[in-house]
Amino acid sequence: MTAREEFFAWLASKAIPRKQRTKLASYEWESLVETDVEGIASVIEDRLMAGVVHGKLQALGAQYQTVQWHTRPKDLFQIPPCLGVSSTSGWFMVVMAHMTGFYALSDSNSSITACISEELWNVLRKLQNFGYVHGDLRKENILVCKKDAKTNIVFTDWDWAGVAGEVCYPISINPAIYQHPTAKALQPILMEHDEFMLKNICLTHNVVDESLDQ
Repeated sequence: MTAREEFFAWLASKAIPRKQRTKLASYEWESLVETDVEGIASVIEDRLMAGVVHGKLQALGAQYQTVQWHTRPKDLFQIPPCLGVSSTSGWFMVVMAHMTGFYALSDSNSSITACISEELWNVLRKLQNFGYVHGDLRKENILVCKKDAKTNIVFTDWDWAGVAGEVCYPISINPAIYQHPTAKALQPILMEHDEFMLKNICLTHNVVDESLDQ
């Protein structure tokens, strides 16, 4: 089994059991093409492949070439529950559950509190300690939940993630996204690229803390 296949096999192993998924509202599953593959829902609806959110599900497509994980990152940090994994037409399809109580950082126009900023950097450092990069740390891909004085951070959209310096950007990168000067199409994704994007997020939200100078 390749590293890529191992990563998605791990994701599939985290899929919510069918008997629990039946509790979801029926409208959330309409128009989804579902078959059993070792007890896991295989979702291959074209519009989900394009990244369109259906009901309360988030669809994430990951190219074969760009996701090359060499260990199972199950203890790194919180990842949205996996509902199903399938592959078709050269793409891996991952459907993840809606994160109740979380909001995307892009939905907030207010300043990031110091605790959120600290937790953002904590999650990134955990990722880096295992030698990994995310590659697409935009506000849209960061979910936040504040409850009982505790802050939880979840990174989503792992299309480009992998081992730092080994995994590369896709052939096309949106030029409108403010990125590190060396973040170029088909070039290796480096840890400083993730740091650059996270630092920019904190700066644009008027946060100043020690992490920004590290």
